Amino acid sequence: MEFSHENPHSAKAFKPLIFASILTFGYFVIELLGGLFTKSLALIADSSHMAGDFFSLALALFANYLARRPINAGKTYGYHRVEVLAGLFNAMTLWVISGMIAMNALGRLRNPPVINIDLMMPIAALGLAVNIACALLLKYNARTNINVRGAYLNVLSDALGSIGTIVAGLLIYATGNPAFDAIISGFICVLIIASSLKLMLNSLNILLEGAPSHLDVEKIRLELLAVDGIKEVHDLHVWSLGSGMDMLSGHIRIHVNGDKRILAVVETAAARLRERFGIEHTTLQPEPAASKIV
Repeated sequence: MEFSHENPHSAKAFKPLIFASILTFGYFVIELLGGLFTKSLALIADSSHMAGDFFSLALALFANYLARRPINAGKTYGYHRVEVLAGLFNAMTLWVISGMIAMNALGRLRNPPVINIDLMMPIAALGLAVNIACALLLKYNARTNINVRGAYLNVLSDALGSIGTIVAGLLIYATGNPAFDAIISGFICVLIIASSLKLMLNSLNILLEGAPSHLDVEKIRLELLAVDGIKEVHDLHVWSLGSGMDMLSGHIRIHVNGDKRILAVVETAAARLRERFGIEHTTLQPEPAASKIV
């Protein structure tokens, strides 16, 4: 049976990524200018994260375009791993941004500047609205695409950052202590790191061709052994080519004779894997039951 290596989830994610990118870039400019004018590090920190969101979305768009290119003789699996690389790069970039914000926050704690609360609050509220709109655009595709998932998590953490900025403004207004701006900025850094950690680990697992976290290799082995005709399973490998593209290869020792019966066992096993585990791309090598495992 011939399989296509096209990922159907990539095409569906393209338009939501475009709309979210436009919203994010527009607000990034507004928030950065507002933060500089009001001297609010919380706003500047949030705008830096918004810039990271936009960069993440732009990179996801480019990776999405490459992933949908057809396979060729030189790239027999296509370009799906570009999406994984983009996700890993985005996560690493967010960690760098977090470190920069944390260093600035420490400096602000020692010498807090005067902050314009009247302008800081409405800008943060507008940012929260933009984050919610982007999250709604990306929510559906975030379930199946690692690029969109990374952007979606960034947007969600940025929404929490906007809430943090509003909270900082309220605390400063109530107490008159501008140090809350730096404290909330540090909290935003923690959110950024926490939101990107899982994305980084998932990306590394795919690049290292580890078994997908949602698949139990032992359960797959037992499912194959439950197929009538299969005596033993060895050299079993399960990995992901990209988001939602789980793959499997393995050797099955069978105790039936005749090419048609052997083919029927292989097709039954492949159908089981597809129905029970959602694995569409399988390569199963049948071996005679009397053969020795090398």
